[in-house]
Amino acid sequence: AIDTTQCRRAAILAFFEEPYDANWRCGMCDNCKNVSTHGDDLERNFGVQTQMLVQAASELAKGRLSTAMTKLMEVCLSKFKPPHDRPLPAALNRLMAANKARLERLPKAERSEETFRELLALVVQRNYLRRELFKPANPMHRSYELHRLGDRAGEVLNARK
Repeated sequence: AIDTTQCRRAAILAFFEEPYDANWRCGMCDNCKNVSTHGDDLERNFGVQTQMLVQAASELAKGRLSTAMTKLMEVCLSKFKPPHDRPLPAALNRLMAANKARLERLPKAERSEETFRELLALVVQRNYLRRELFKPANPMHRSYELHRLGDRAGEVLNARK
């Protein structure tokens, strides 16, 4: 379901064992349209954004701040404000300054909040981060997901050194 390289119609033809050329593309599905937009670049490198997400989760956790998706997005997009006028931890402040510089170097389409939200699911799937359901003690408050460092987070965090 997450294969963004194969034509969806070709996948359906393959599923029903219908004959088709292996390099054939319908040109109408979202995957084919992405190929026409990005040329032969079927797999784009989102290493910078992945690193930003993992570093955001790491620094928020170190500062004992929420690692909810909205907070991760705010740190990645350099829009985070600490709650209750608490001072911003120095490491988090440096990370947001670095993120701002990184964002300016990325193509506009790859630095949107929507891109980071979509990428977050892949980062979790590949075990760089893991989701954890948080249930507040007060039943009047809704549960929400937090993002913790996954088993492979070290690969990303050590890559920046």
